[in-house]
Amino acid sequence: DEDIAERVVGRLQNIKKEEFIAEAKRNEGYLFPDTYFFLPESDTSDVIATMRKEFNKKVGYVEPELLSLASIVQAEANNVDDMKIVAGILLERLAIDMPLQVDVATTTYEIYGAPTTPINNPGLDAINAVRNPTRTSYLYYITGDDGNMYYAKTFKEHRKNIEKYMK
Repeated sequence: DEDIAERVVGRLQNIKKEEFIAEAKRNEGYLFPDTYFFLPESDTSDVIATMRKEFNKKVGYVEPELLSLASIVQAEANNVDDMKIVAGILLERLAIDMPLQVDVATTTYEIYGAPTTPINNPGLDAINAVRNPTRTSYLYYITGDDGNMYYAKTFKEHRKNIEKYMK
């Protein structure tokens, strides 16, 4: 929401940053990230309505829990293949009643299940990854200091990956 606000404030004369952030927060997860062109006199409601309309057009209906998962996938993985694997891991954790425990959504350390609302506005790749995940035998993953994803089947393997790929 802050990122979107930074892009529109100053370019569109009728948008106040705090007002835009508040409205974007209320619509978080349902604002489709894309390139848009607005008239200079466009206001917050114009921008939000356009982004929601684009979400509905390109994405359609998504169950709220899956949209929350897609927002985590968006923040956790940097490419489509990794998004699909991470989505599969998160869905498997939910299926076996394992906490998600992802750093980008700290509430997932305290509660079981997906966050009640998205943590960002996921793109189509992340949403499709949750809709069509890659199922593996992995339960853990990290992004190493080199930007690559490393996967593990056990917590012991996961700890080794952390020691090896993160400093």
